[in-house]
Amino acid sequence: MANITVANSSLEDLDYKPYLTTLYVSAFLLSLFSPITVVSNTLLLMAIYRDPFKSFRTPVTYFIISLALVDLVTGLIVEPLFAVYYFACHFYQTFRPGKQFEYLFTTSAFLSVIMLSSSFFLVLALTTTQYIAITYPHRYKVLFTKRRVLVAVCCHFVYFAIFSSLQYTKIPTDTYLRINLHLHPTVVGVLLTVAHIFLYKSFRRFSQRSKAFRERSSLSRSMHQCSEGAQGSKNEAKHQKQLTVVALMLSALLLLCSFPHIVSFYIYLYTKPMSWDFLLKISIALRVSDVIMFFKVALDAYIYAWRHPKYRKAVKDALLCYRSREAVTRDRETEHEMIATGY
Repeated sequence: MANITVANSSLEDLDYKPYLTTLYVSAFLLSLFSPITVVSNTLLLMAIYRDPFKSFRTPVTYFIISLALVDLVTGLIVEPLFAVYYFACHFYQTFRPGKQFEYLFTTSAFLSVIMLSSSFFLVLALTTTQYIAITYPHRYKVLFTKRRVLVAVCCHFVYFAIFSSLQYTKIPTDTYLRINLHLHPTVVGVLLTVAHIFLYKSFRRFSQRSKAFRERSSLSRSMHQCSEGAQGSKNEAKHQKQLTVVALMLSALLLLCSFPHIVSFYIYLYTKPMSWDFLLKISIALRVSDVIMFFKVALDAYIYAWRHPKYRKAVKDALLCYRSREAVTRDRETEHEMIATGY
C-alpha cells in the first residue's frame, strides 16, 4: 500500500480533504467487511474441521483451509487496524495522526503484504491443482499428497513473511514496492490468468465426459446394472466439478478485483515527476482499489458456500450440534439445581 507523506506546510495550498474523506469511507466499509469476513471464514473452518460427511479429506482442502486462515487474519487484524488508522486520519484531519496510529498502520501494512500476496499464491495453487485433477486424474493422486501440499503451504508463508520484512530494511521504499508489484501481483496474476483459461477449457471437456458418463449410468440403472464402483465414480466426478467451479470463480474474482489495484500501483510508481494534485488523485484510486481487494476477501467463503452443497450441510450440522450441546448443558444445570433445592 502506498502511503502519502506530505509536509504540513504543503497542506495549506492543497485541497486534501477528498483524500481524507476517502479514508473515512474506506474505514467505514472495512468496519463492515471485518465481521462478515471473520464470521464466514470461521464457519468455513468449523465445517471443514468437523467434516460430518467426510468430504473435505483431500489434499486440495489444505489450500482452502490456508485461504480461509488468510482471510480470517485479514478480517480479524488487518482490516480493523487499517480502519482505526483511517478514522484517526479523518478525525485529526492529518496524514500523521500520531505514533501509536502509525504503529498500527505499519503492523497492518506488514500483514497485508503477507495475506494479500498469499491469496494470489493459494488461488493459483488451487486453480493449477484442479486443472491437473480433472485433466490428469492419475497423476494428480501421485503428485498431490497431503504432505507435499502442507510443505508447500508452510514454505510459502515463510517466504512471504521474510519478503514482507524487507520493507523495514535499508532497501528504498520505491524499490521494494516495485519488486513486490512485479513478482507477486503481476507475475502471479499472469500465471493465474493462464491457469484460469486452461482450467476453463479442461472443465468444458470434463463436463462433456461427465454428461456422457451420467447417460451411461442412467441406462445401467434402467437395466439394474448400476454398480458401487460406478456410483463412486459419479460422486467423485460431481465433487471435482464443484471444486473446479469454486476454483474458477475464486480466480476470476481475484483477477477482477486486483486489476484496478495493479494498474493504480503501476501509475503511482512509474509516473515521475508527480504533482501534489496528481499524487492525491492516484492515492485516492489506491485506497479505493484497496477496498475492492478487501471486498474480495469478504466474498471468498461465500463463493465456496454457494457452489459447494456439502459445505452448507456441514455448517448446518455443526450449528445444530452446537445448539444440541447447549440444550443438554442447560438441562443438566436445571437437573442439578432441582436436586440441590429438593424439587
